[in-house]
Amino acid sequence: MATDDQSDLLYSSYVSGYVNYDRSYGNLVNGAVASGTANGNSATLNVLSGSSNVSGATANNLGVLLTSGTLNAASIQSGGAGVAVANGIISGATVASGGSMIVTQNGTITDPTVHGGGVVAAGAFTAKGQPFPAGGVISGGTFDVGATEMVSAASAYGGHFKGTQLLLNGATASGGLFEAGGQQIIGGYYLSAVDSSGGTITKVSNVSGTESGWTANTAVASGASIQNGGTAYVLHGGTAVSGSVGTGGKEIVESGGRTLSLTVSGGTEIIESGGVASGSIVMSGGTITVSSGGTASNTILGAGGVEVVSSGGTAYATTISNGGTLSATSGGILSGITIVSGGGTLVLGGNNGNSTVNLAGTSFDQPANVVISAGTTNIAETFTGWSDGDQIIFKGLTGAASSISFSDANHITFALGGQTFTLNIIGVRNKFKFINDNGTTILETCFLTGTLVRMLTGYVPVEDIRPGDVIMVRDGDTFMSRDVKWVGKSQAVVRTTSPYPDEAGYPVRISKGALEDNVPFKDMLVTPEHCLFINGAFIPARMLVNGKNISYDTRYAVYDYYHVETEQHAVIEADGVLTETYLDTGNRTSFNSLSDSDVVAGHFETPKDWARDAAVPLVTSRESVEPIYRAIDGRNKMSGFNGEVHGSQDIWSHDPNLYLETPDGAVIRPVKQNGKNVVFMLPPGLQKVYIVSRTARPVDVIGSFVDDRRELGVLIGNIELMGGRNKCSLEAPLEPQNILGWASYEADTARWTAGRAEIDLSTFLVEGFRLLNIEVVSSLSYREKMVEQKNSLSA
Repeated sequence: MATDDQSDLLYSSYVSGYVNYDRSYGNLVNGAVASGTANGNSATLNVLSGSSNVSGATANNLGVLLTSGTLNAASIQSGGAGVAVANGIISGATVASGGSMIVTQNGTITDPTVHGGGVVAAGAFTAKGQPFPAGGVISGGTFDVGATEMVSAASAYGGHFKGTQLLLNGATASGGLFEAGGQQIIGGYYLSAVDSSGGTITKVSNVSGTESGWTANTAVASGASIQNGGTAYVLHGGTAVSGSVGTGGKEIVESGGRTLSLTVSGGTEIIESGGVASGSIVMSGGTITVSSGGTASNTILGAGGVEVVSSGGTAYATTISNGGTLSATSGGILSGITIVSGGGTLVLGGNNGNSTVNLAGTSFDQPANVVISAGTTNIAETFTGWSDGDQIIFKGLTGAASSISFSDANHITFALGGQTFTLNIIGVRNKFKFINDNGTTILETCFLTGTLVRMLTGYVPVEDIRPGDVIMVRDGDTFMSRDVKWVGKSQAVVRTTSPYPDEAGYPVRISKGALEDNVPFKDMLVTPEHCLFINGAFIPARMLVNGKNISYDTRYAVYDYYHVETEQHAVIEADGVLTETYLDTGNRTSFNSLSDSDVVAGHFETPKDWARDAAVPLVTSRESVEPIYRAIDGRNKMSGFNGEVHGSQDIWSHDPNLYLETPDGAVIRPVKQNGKNVVFMLPPGLQKVYIVSRTARPVDVIGSFVDDRRELGVLIGNIELMGGRNKCSLEAPLEPQNILGWASYEADTARWTAGRAEIDLSTFLVEGFRLLNIEVVSSLSYREKMVEQKNSLSA
């Protein structure tokens, strides 16, 4: 048997009484008691028969209430029995522990209350040595923990179960609510026999069917509701149709069992070896798990729905919508996946195993995420129908993607986390880029290459421009046409270990409408040093970053970028923004030429100079850039910008945390501070010491419009060393020379440290303790904690 949960379940009914008994057909009045008397191996029983209508009768030990009429509100005590035959009806009976009821032929039992240990059966059973034929109906009822409803070649409708409903050969059941320990068992192989007390013993399992005495079991349940604490088992020959599994509920489908159109909302469906589920609808926290040998087909994953396919499990023709997730781990097999309205996520690999995936016929018509986990290999994917915003996410694989190559436009090969991946994605060479999100590498359809450049024929994607094409360049307040001289393509690999996005090389995202209304007319991505034409000058994009409508897109790990060159440096329009053509300052060889020939005019020309050859001046001074920065930043409030940004929640402090450090690493804290003067006591014999503090960059503290990216500590003025009656000033840091740990020389009155500035004490040799007085002229704000923020990624 595949699942241990029900391997030892034993269902025994009518175990009280004797095999041999005499029948006494006395007529019982309302409220009378049917009691048996025992004499050796024989019993004399009171039996109600005929078409009488009796209310409130009680069957005690050895008593049997047998009716072809109507029996209302009967009480079936331990050892007693109630039987509805022919067209008999037992309505509203209470069955105590050890009591039992049976219905056969065309009889009916309605709304019984069955306590733990009580049994209600319909169909072909033996009770007190008396066999009963198939047929009968059980309708409704309440079954406590430990109570059992047994149905064989008969029918059951509804019922509220904290006990067990057992559907044997030929049984059908519809409705039914199972919770708080309630369980429904459908199909399977079973053993049935008469015990020494004249009752029926039934044991159910999912054996292979070859063991002696086991009988193949076929049963059907429809419309059951499995809720919190309830469990349904669908075994060999069992079928569950149009049921539902709610929060905390569970349905287990084993070998030979199948479910059709099950709705899983908050609960779990488990498809084990040989089990089959078709048409399951999974949503709102529901999960369907397909393990080895299990098969799920035509599953629909809606919002909050998850399907997990583990080793040897198979899922085909799954439809993912509205954020559903399909996961194949440790050898799970997928095929024919479709992502439709609302998009969804496909997860491959994980659990320290491999995922062999055949996605033939797979299409992604809506935004999709594919997550590939560490340890995943043997992936044979063909992705089609991908669009802007779709992602392949590599979980648990550290480092940046490397050794990236394309055998053709549809195949990408790369190394990541010590593994090599080859993916077959239609149009991957032109559409997909690597990005980095908090250490996770992502291959995404970002269309960075889709920047639209104004050409003579209209807007053209930059990657489609070739030498000889005609581009429009700005001439005063108008545009004129010029020939494209050269087009180059390069790949940027972000230095993800850098704490600063500008130095790391992340691209700058200029949001739609950041500069003016509808300028750019869509989000624009450029390298940090790429210049924009504003107020008659070129300004590097990095100097306008405000973390809102112009921000670093820190999710990129690798991306391509392009340059278009005209005969003279010029102002052009891209995505509605005035920007620059390529100016060859000596870095042309870092680009791959997109011309038909590798030998392009200009490759060996003398490098050009911004001051001499630029179309307009390059401006980086704060007084020129800050007003432009403020105007662009002000548009955030005008437009109600509320996107997610990078760096807006960083925690800053004005405390430089100043101290001294000896060459052997000992820390010396200040003994006092008087205004700007900080005093330290030095131990005897110390000839060198370092001024240590936090550091910050003016560009981060003041704003990107300040073109100062130096790492600065504190601004130091006078330094005095005192010992005994002697005192001297240490002038070296205020002189124009390079000193370890000091920033570049600017003036002879003060100088910035770079975070660990060396002080030479060897010229002032005084025995004993000495005092070092350091004048801290100025400090900065220092970042105590960098809080990483996600960037919005608009289409």
